[in-house]
Amino acid sequence: MEKKESQSTKSALQISALYLVFGMFWIYFSDMGICLFTNDSHQILLWQTYKGFFFIGVTALLLYLLSYRILHDRYVEYTQRLEQHKNSELRIEKQEALLKGLVDSLPDSIYAKDLEGRYLVFNHAAGITVGIDEKKAIGKTDYDLFPPETAALFVEKNQPVLQNGQIYQHESIITTADGYRKSILATKGPLFNDEGKMFAIFGISRDTTNDKMIQTRLEQQNSLLNSLINGSPDAIVIKGLDRRYIVFNKGAYTLSGIDTNDAIGKTADEIFPKETAEIIKRIDDELLANNYFVEHEETMLMPNGKTHVYWVTKGLLKTQDGEIFGIFGIYRDITAMKHNEQMIIDEKERYDYMAHHDPLTGLPNRLSLIETLQLKSIDTLDSHFALMFFDLDGFKEINDSFGHRFGDQVLIQFSKLLEEIFPKETLIIRTGGDEFVVLLESKFDHHSIQMYMGNLLQMLNTPFIIDQIEVYVTVSIGISLYPDDTMNYEELLQKADAAMYKAKSLGRNTYSFYNDGLTQEVLERTTLASNLKKALSNRDLTLHYQPQVNPSSGRIIGAEALVRWKTEEGMVPPSLFIPIAEERSLIIELGDFVLEEGFKAAVQWTKNGLFNGRVAINVSAKQLIHQNFLTQVEILLHKTGCNPSWIELEITESSILEYPEKMITLLSVLKSKGFRISIDDFGTGYSSLSYLKHLPIDKLKIDISFIRNITMEPKNQTIVKTIIALAKGLGMTTIAEGVETIDEMEFLRLSDVDSIQGYYYYKPMDQNAIESLFMQQNTGMNT
Repeated sequence: MEKKESQSTKSALQISALYLVFGMFWIYFSDMGICLFTNDSHQILLWQTYKGFFFIGVTALLLYLLSYRILHDRYVEYTQRLEQHKNSELRIEKQEALLKGLVDSLPDSIYAKDLEGRYLVFNHAAGITVGIDEKKAIGKTDYDLFPPETAALFVEKNQPVLQNGQIYQHESIITTADGYRKSILATKGPLFNDEGKMFAIFGISRDTTNDKMIQTRLEQQNSLLNSLINGSPDAIVIKGLDRRYIVFNKGAYTLSGIDTNDAIGKTADEIFPKETAEIIKRIDDELLANNYFVEHEETMLMPNGKTHVYWVTKGLLKTQDGEIFGIFGIYRDITAMKHNEQMIIDEKERYDYMAHHDPLTGLPNRLSLIETLQLKSIDTLDSHFALMFFDLDGFKEINDSFGHRFGDQVLIQFSKLLEEIFPKETLIIRTGGDEFVVLLESKFDHHSIQMYMGNLLQMLNTPFIIDQIEVYVTVSIGISLYPDDTMNYEELLQKADAAMYKAKSLGRNTYSFYNDGLTQEVLERTTLASNLKKALSNRDLTLHYQPQVNPSSGRIIGAEALVRWKTEEGMVPPSLFIPIAEERSLIIELGDFVLEEGFKAAVQWTKNGLFNGRVAINVSAKQLIHQNFLTQVEILLHKTGCNPSWIELEITESSILEYPEKMITLLSVLKSKGFRISIDDFGTGYSSLSYLKHLPIDKLKIDISFIRNITMEPKNQTIVKTIIALAKGLGMTTIAEGVETIDEMEFLRLSDVDSIQGYYYYKPMDQNAIESLFMQQNTGMNT
């Protein structure tokens, strides 16, 4: 520019100098020329005027030409400059538009501020990030746009740039204009002009909120994954395709004894015994070759020398595109589980044996019998066999007399006897207690079976010798045939049982084949037992009472409670349903019913002043020896409010003789509670009378068998008198039952019996009838 101006000045000076020289020469030489042509002053003045006009015209023309050239050049230059300026502005506009488009299209926030903090540039991404319209940000400061704490933060972060003029990066948590908390990663730096002077600062920021969240999630997931992997008791390993371990968790260390740091980066060959490494390599090769997932059990030797059984789960690691990049393996130590499984199998076999065999004799038990019968009943064409049901006669007496250990030896010897008599392939079963079952293939006919039975009964004529004691055993046997008698195994058992009871009814120590008549008998008893159970549940039974009378005064001093069962068909005799109750284990429930109703009656009669005597209640042997008997008595006393002194418990002599020691203790407890104790059917037992003096007995009840025809039977008279004398001597009272005639009554009265019970005085009657009788007696006393 300066060079151009200097050239222009020089050119102007040259033109001016040329014009000066030309003007001077023109004036001088023109004047001289005029003077040469004329001396006339007027002419000279006129020519000088013309000369002046000519000079002016020439100079004007030259000035025009010169001005035109100069102005034209300047116009052209101006036009060119104007065009260049327009082009420059257009280029600048395009560049600015391009720059703005680029800046606004960038995902990062881009902005610039002047040194006073006013925004010069604020792109679209910046507006989205901080929640501000980018157009409204230009010319504003941070304090105009943001919450105070965010504005102060921005100003603070600008200071290093303003002070040092250097680019630097920082990360901050800001509150945007629309109230959101965001994480921002910012790069800031200075902007300089051509003179190198800072005139603004720029900033490039990136919203890292999502990145932070993703990073946090990844860190959490990695932490969780590491926790899961290292927290798992299972060995979890991951290998690359080079078969080198990249993950070897704590579980793997625990199971193998190999430290994680010693395993990472190494192959199985380098850390495991050869045979174990070969197993691992084989599985890996199969995985890669077949591209599948495996689960199986594997036994492996570990470096610590211990062999473990593992449940191995292995598979391939793949990218989303399906590209394999590794192998994972999960090893669960199931050594203890396998050991426990084997123990369970062994125990199962042992328990299965125990469940199917009798622990005393080693014979198969009832469960084995049922399962065998089920199998045999499936094959109805080829299966023919006899089922023989054995029940030892009087085995309870052996147990009670010699003890259970002795009785067990009897059962063992009897089982051996059965094994000795029958063929080896015969199934011999102890079903429980003193009962045995033999399944004999029916290639043997009736005659053969009878021969076996005869041999058995013959051999039982020889006593068993146990502890140097000879004991004779007899057996009752019932026999049913499959499929002749039935094709149902349950019915086969029932029919053999019915035949066995038939053998017992024949006098025991014999055998009986089943016949159809036995079924009806068993069915009737079963039906009766079922109905009895229902009657007990519905409390359909009732008590009748038979008065007990003082023969001297004729007054009622007691009443025996007798259970009665009335059905739609009529009264069921006690002699029929009580034995069934004994057989079907209903006697306890029946006994509890009689006790409760008897207690209630005694309470009602005493409360109403009807009767001050005692209610006599029979208690069976099974009821007495039941473990909950005393507890049940206490419950019923509390429930009914009965005073034990109002009750007399009748115990059969046979039950006392069966359990003498236990009875002494039990009856003493009952006596201490206030109950009166009497022995029923006295005189029918065959044991020693030595226990009698030890028993807390209050009364002896003379059995009816001694009362019948007592006036005609001297021996019965002697027995009755002896019993009465014995009772008097032991401080007991006596009562005679079954007295029906005046002669029997008079004999007993004269023999000094204390009370009498029988049809001579009263038959058993229901509660209403006996209460009326009580009232009549009370009325008679009052009159």
